[in-house]
Amino acid sequence: MMEELKTNDYKLLVISADNKQVFITLSNQNTEKDALEVCELFYKEIYRILNQYKISIFHERVFGSNFLYDEVCEVRCRLLKLSKNDKAFSYVDGSPVWGSGIAGINIHGIIEGNGILSDIIFNNKVYGKLWKREAVEYMILHSVHGKQSYSFYDQTTQMFNEIIKILSDYHYEFHNIIRTWIYMDHILDQYDEFNKARTEIFSKNKMWSSNFDETEAEEIYMPASTGIGCNNPFGCTIVADVLAVRVKDKDKFNIISETGKDQMSAFRYGSAFSRAMVLEEEESSYIYLSGTASINEDGQTVYHDDIDKQINKTDSVIKTLLEIYKMNLDDICEGTVFLKKAEFLKSYQGFYEKISKELPVIITIADVCRDDLLYEMDATFIQKNK
Repeated sequence: MMEELKTNDYKLLVISADNKQVFITLSNQNTEKDALEVCELFYKEIYRILNQYKISIFHERVFGSNFLYDEVCEVRCRLLKLSKNDKAFSYVDGSPVWGSGIAGINIHGIIEGNGILSDIIFNNKVYGKLWKREAVEYMILHSVHGKQSYSFYDQTTQMFNEIIKILSDYHYEFHNIIRTWIYMDHILDQYDEFNKARTEIFSKNKMWSSNFDETEAEEIYMPASTGIGCNNPFGCTIVADVLAVRVKDKDKFNIISETGKDQMSAFRYGSAFSRAMVLEEEESSYIYLSGTASINEDGQTVYHDDIDKQINKTDSVIKTLLEIYKMNLDDICEGTVFLKKAEFLKSYQGFYEKISKELPVIITIADVCRDDLLYEMDATFIQKNK
């Protein structure tokens, strides 16, 4: 932990375990203050932290009401001293539990002196960042999407094809993708079409062999993913953030596609993603946990209509996966909690109040991929290796 602060207006956590990567989480604590006043406070703090610790932004996500997007862009550019046209960040229509406003901001930053950071530019637009290090390269893409007028299936296909074009332009391959954050504005209606399109794209790009057998589902190398019901400011039905990693020295950097223990591969019921992706290097290990909910090993929702038991089941699944790598919830560096209804906040707070540390999570209201799932959590964990 580099810094922790809690005021009447916000909660701030700044976390780094390897002195290379830093995770900044600012979550709104004031249900009454004007949203743009809160946004100003957030970006003033972010600017201070970036300068104090000599951090450059790699990945940035803002969770807030859609109607605030243009004004948030203005505040962000003004306070971070950016060009007024700089929109190289992700804005997710994830409102706070009290209805509208800013729920929080999550930033993944890189400390100065740890490799080279540059813009990803494609068709004259900045899509994200490239982080080059001696043994590995990282690419982050923000809010990639298709065209507004197409069907759920076609927008998904267009989105992935755009991702493929950008990757190719920077000499990355499709299998270099290790994490996606996918936001759908009609998830309960479009999830089947989304899954169909994603599976076809993955198959076409040879994520598994043509003679694949379902019994081998746990062996397939697929990215971790969040698929959640949130709108976006672009008028599209689906947008994605993408993290790709290209290893240059396999003796110094290792990537593992992890299924976990309490849940079987999601591919068995039509969803092409891994439960987590693990990045291992000499100094530290990272776990990128997919969106996790109350699903059993047969792929069925358990504890219908019981938010307390669904939170408990989700927590159990996460802890069991972390134990494989000798980690626990104390190793979390950032995360997002999605509640189907605002009234479920009390259950979430009651469950996690026993934990010894503040969790660096942003809480927002959103539909999960099934109508009977009331709660989902995604996160990133880090452990400094001995």
